[in-house]
Amino acid sequence: MTQFSLPRLCLMILFLTGLSLPATAAETTPDSTSRIDFEKEIGPLLVEHCIRCHNPGNEKGDLSLATLQSITEAGYLTPGKPEESYLLDVIHVSADSGKAAMPKEGPPLAKAQVALLTRWVKEGAVWPESLTLQEKSKADLSWWSLQPLADVAPPENNEAPADWQSSPIDQFIFAKLKENNLKPSPRATKRELIRRATYNLTGLPPTPEEVATFEKNESPDAYERLIDRLLDSPRYGEHWGRHWLDVVRFGESNGFERNVIIDNAWPFRDYVIRSFNADKPFDQMVIEHLAGDVIGKNDPDVVVGSTFLVCGPYDNVGNQDPVQAAQIRANTIDDMVRTTGEAFLGLTVGCSRCHNHKFDPIQQQDYYSLYATFAGVRHGSRVIAAPEDRQAQLQKRQPLQKEKAELLKQKSEIENAIQQRAEQKAAEYEKEWTREPAKRTGVEETFTPVTAKFVKLTSQGLDTNPRAMTGYRVDEFEVWTAGDMPQNVALAKNGGKATGANSRRRLCGGLRCRLDH
Repeated sequence: MTQFSLPRLCLMILFLTGLSLPATAAETTPDSTSRIDFEKEIGPLLVEHCIRCHNPGNEKGDLSLATLQSITEAGYLTPGKPEESYLLDVIHVSADSGKAAMPKEGPPLAKAQVALLTRWVKEGAVWPESLTLQEKSKADLSWWSLQPLADVAPPENNEAPADWQSSPIDQFIFAKLKENNLKPSPRATKRELIRRATYNLTGLPPTPEEVATFEKNESPDAYERLIDRLLDSPRYGEHWGRHWLDVVRFGESNGFERNVIIDNAWPFRDYVIRSFNADKPFDQMVIEHLAGDVIGKNDPDVVVGSTFLVCGPYDNVGNQDPVQAAQIRANTIDDMVRTTGEAFLGLTVGCSRCHNHKFDPIQQQDYYSLYATFAGVRHGSRVIAAPEDRQAQLQKRQPLQKEKAELLKQKSEIENAIQQRAEQKAAEYEKEWTREPAKRTGVEETFTPVTAKFVKLTSQGLDTNPRAMTGYRVDEFEVWTAGDMPQNVALAKNGGKATGANSRRRLCGGLRCRLDH
């Protein structure tokens, strides 16, 4: 997690408060005395009736109506010459059949619309150079789920029982039950009520003592006090925080083929639990998730919130192919964009990575605006602490760092001495050794057949570097019998059993194979 400038916060707030949409021009009545305005008159007409089947991703009839160039190159339109424009022929209603060839799905265009297109072609088919027509989303900002919450009056002719009257929600439920000739379920017993509430809010069952106490409590506010007690319980944040961690795809390993354990992700988990238990306003938690490192630089309880951006799966294999590395980087930012849209907006913003959203009012421009805000985010680790805590830790570490430096110096001197002796010994072995040196492709050595119970392999002059993380080892050792049908008697299934000295302990490494064949 790294620090970012204020624009990320500003852009995120703008996105979360209003998605950009193409302006919808007010309907206008064509003026026969003025030149046709493509963006107000022709463009909306083609988008409404044609572009769904004739766009770059769905060119039915090998025709895309997204640009003037694509139409003219397909031979469907000749600017200035309506009589040579096949596009106009297919939208005219046939006098014989009373139908038009296009659009295939839906009613034919009105005569006024056909006349408008004809006049546009006759005027030269003027089309703004930078304009590309695109299919509209199924919904726009007027969609019901994108409206602000509003107070709704209770149902008229409310006939709910008296104990249902206190809650408008109960009144709506009762009205729907009655509309479908259904009756409410029987009232829950106190035992059932405390079990349901406790499981729901804490994920745990109530104790027998808690059940007995609640059953005996005749106070009118007994249930309200029960709920308050459960909401004050630390278990509440642990239970419901777990659900939120699922929403924001929190994991304590990075996934992919390496799936490395992230041992310092737990502070974000605890931050979420504390936020639920403190009844933190949701909008505040959203801002801390997106820009906690910007708004709370010296407050660890706020800064840790921006772990949200990097707590998902992350491919850190380190692909050396530049194209693949760029793709992995794009996928990493895409994960942030998608999770932000799905967690906070309930919208699949990620669908606009490749095209305008087919169903939600999100343009590709919106996606890449979000992409740009996250482009500076990099996975990593850093210390999150208040200034006074950093200073206190620094003072505690200074004497330890001094002692560590002295120990490292001693360790280096010992390793240098070991390596020097090992290299001298290796030089001596090289003078004495007459056999072929070991190599990773394998070494074969033959000798006159003998009867033996053991075969011992000795390797000398190896592992001269004490700093090496890996040492000498034998990957495969074979011992073959002589004769017309030789067998590898070193195999375990043939009775062989291998034992060996640890070559990291001494310069001579030995492998002994017992042959029980």
